[in-house]
Amino acid sequence: MAAHEDEIDRLQKELTYYKRGADELAGENLKLDMTIGGLKHELSQRRQGFALLSKLQQSIGAHKQISSIFEITIRAINSTVAMDRTVLLAPTNVEHCYTPSQWLGFHQEVADRFASLKLRFPPEFAQGTGLLLVTKNSEPTSLIEEIRAAFDLPYFLCLPVMVDSAPIGLLLSGRLKEAKPMYPPLDQGDVDTFQAIAGLISACVQNMRVAVLQETDRLKTEFFANISHEFRTPITLTVGPLEQILVGRYGALPDSIRAQLHVILRNQERLLGLINQILDVAKLEAGRMQLKASPVHDLNRFVEERVLPFRSIAEERGIELKLSLDSRVRGADLFVDREKFDKLLWNLLSNAVKFTKRGQIEVATEIQEHVFSLTVTDTGIGIKQDELPHIFERFRQADESASREYAGTGLGLALVKEVAALHGGQVTVHSQYGAGSSFRVSIPLGKAHLDPASVVEFAEEDLEALRGSPKVVIVDEGAAGEEGVDQHNQEAERTRDRARPTILYAEDNRDLRNHVRDLLAADYNVFLAVDGRDGFEKAKQYRPDLIISDQMMPQMGGRGLLRAIRADPELRATPVIFLTARAGTEARIESLEAGADDYLAKPFDGAELRARIRTLLRARAQERELAELNRTLEQRVQEQVAQLDRLGRLKRFFSPQLAELIVAGGAEDPLKSHRREVTVVFLDLRGFTAFAEISEPEEVMSVLREYHAGMGKLILAAEGTLERFTGDGMMIFFNDPVPVPNPGERAVRMAVAMRDRVGGMAARWRKLGYDLDFGVGIAQGYATIGAIGFEGRWDYGAIGTVTNLAARLCGEAKPGQILIPPRVLGAVEELVEVEPVGALALKGLHRPVDAHNVLRLKE
Repeated sequence: MAAHEDEIDRLQKELTYYKRGADELAGENLKLDMTIGGLKHELSQRRQGFALLSKLQQSIGAHKQISSIFEITIRAINSTVAMDRTVLLAPTNVEHCYTPSQWLGFHQEVADRFASLKLRFPPEFAQGTGLLLVTKNSEPTSLIEEIRAAFDLPYFLCLPVMVDSAPIGLLLSGRLKEAKPMYPPLDQGDVDTFQAIAGLISACVQNMRVAVLQETDRLKTEFFANISHEFRTPITLTVGPLEQILVGRYGALPDSIRAQLHVILRNQERLLGLINQILDVAKLEAGRMQLKASPVHDLNRFVEERVLPFRSIAEERGIELKLSLDSRVRGADLFVDREKFDKLLWNLLSNAVKFTKRGQIEVATEIQEHVFSLTVTDTGIGIKQDELPHIFERFRQADESASREYAGTGLGLALVKEVAALHGGQVTVHSQYGAGSSFRVSIPLGKAHLDPASVVEFAEEDLEALRGSPKVVIVDEGAAGEEGVDQHNQEAERTRDRARPTILYAEDNRDLRNHVRDLLAADYNVFLAVDGRDGFEKAKQYRPDLIISDQMMPQMGGRGLLRAIRADPELRATPVIFLTARAGTEARIESLEAGADDYLAKPFDGAELRARIRTLLRARAQERELAELNRTLEQRVQEQVAQLDRLGRLKRFFSPQLAELIVAGGAEDPLKSHRREVTVVFLDLRGFTAFAEISEPEEVMSVLREYHAGMGKLILAAEGTLERFTGDGMMIFFNDPVPVPNPGERAVRMAVAMRDRVGGMAARWRKLGYDLDFGVGIAQGYATIGAIGFEGRWDYGAIGTVTNLAARLCGEAKPGQILIPPRVLGAVEELVEVEPVGALALKGLHRPVDAHNVLRLKE
């Protein structure tokens, strides 16, 4: 029995063990199923992503509009990866703000709101690192909630599409439900897909832009080639007749006209040379410059003939021009295109002559190890080491600054390099800045290295090919252009007409300098300068009324000259006109912002230049007149301020009328003693002495301030002169120092107004316990008036019985009375109602005074 139970127990344990194992196996199977499901999802995502990318690559590659690329992308996203809504957010002119520009999956009423919608994203999106992946578990932010509300899109991702480190848009796409059949919630796999889409769009846009640039460059090259051909006809029809005129076919010419025609011919030939260079480069870029190499058995003779025209120019400049020709060149198996090789040699010689002021130029040929070499060495200015790697680039010049000393297009050496390459050769340069340069062209012997189609199998030993070679035209600029300037300026200084405006013209081109001089000489004193630095020195020497300047000149350019002029206190107001070859709105704006007063592009109309000069000179004259008026006005203002200051100080001690007379100083000294009939008003407060004895000083001061302020306003309104006040007593004059009509009437009217004003004050004072009232005495008569006192403290007073009479009448007046004597009554009898007071015996007066009290003014 026991054995049976043990067996059952053992079996139960085994059963439990197997059940546990089965459960663990089921768990592992579940995990495996989940892993397989995840892998299937990832695989599905990748398949969908690859399918989408493949579809897009095929669809958008041929498009040349960014809007078309995005339109195709949005449709593909919604159809391939089951997005419900997709939006392209385009950048606005407000930093970090974007607005919907294209979308799919929205009802029209929702889309109608997009025109005014602007969303601000963090700076990371403009930098290409921004990313939004919004799922059910995402923490809400203000931007997320704003996007959800704007697009009714709960689950989405958003990332930038970058081109050349700048966003061309933000791609925003999402679903209305967290998961769709066969499509679980958005995750990193979707991010990877959309980043790949953004990269594909970026690459397509970049390729599109490159294609557009290439097409633009092709059209530009074709245009230059066509326009250069078109230029040749009118230039030919200019040069040809000019040459015929100069050789005398149409008769003799005056020397002055012959000189001008030589200027025209020289510059037309220079223009033709520039056009030929542009045309050659255009042919090279278009691949249309074809080599026609033929055997040349004596290239030394070719070189000698080409060097010959440069000898006279070199001799004029004191330059030794040497030839070192290898005799082995004669009879060498050498194939060259004579026309193109001539251009190569011409450019090397032109540069050598242009950049060499003294010393020598050597042209050498050599045969060494089956290679022909042509070397042109000079002792000119040389080339800086950092500029050597770029010296053969098209349109590149060793000195590209506005103050460069030597003119040029930057095409010559590029053409040399291209011609050498067409011959299967190369060009090298060795240079030491300040010491000179050496250019070496190497071409293999024979024809094995040449394309058979470019070889012409005949020898042309004569030099007929040189007849079409460009004429030698060396632009006489820089230091060489100083010839004649000093002589002209000395003559201009000797004949200077001070009644005419003076103009200084800074220009490094001799022909243009002389042309503008002749254009202006009839109306102005014209002085010349060869560059900006010389222009500044000449400006300090001649003090011109106006300066005309080129912009690109040696030593110092036009802007450098302008800065120097504006920094000089004596020259800074001088008007400056830029007369320059830099045309276009941008160049004009730059010049005006730099401080120039006007700007005229070459070629210019002489009448327009003269008109602009007249306008600026007229404006400058008006500025000087205005400045003089301002100086005069400023002086007058300063004088008036000083008078007002003096007046303010005088008013502390004298009446306003007297102070103004003293400051004006136009009439007789008002402080000088004089006799005049005046009306005198004397007034004071009744009971003031008793009040002052029993009251605090602050209370007394408060009463006096209110009383003085009220009386003072009435005195000024009546045009009276406050002669003095002491405590509560005041004495006012009428008719001095400023004469006034009806002084008696003015005095009485003022006194009545004072009584009314003090009546209101007295009522308030009585409420405070102050028993104060008012009395006035008025008298009229002659007095001697003038300054009384001593140096440093003067007073203005009157001596005579009239002042004593007014004071005594005031003393006799009862509260509220205005006492007047018969003389005053006679002057105001029709104005006032009075009551007799009787004869008053007044101190200091020998006879009683018949006084009347003014009751009121008549209606």
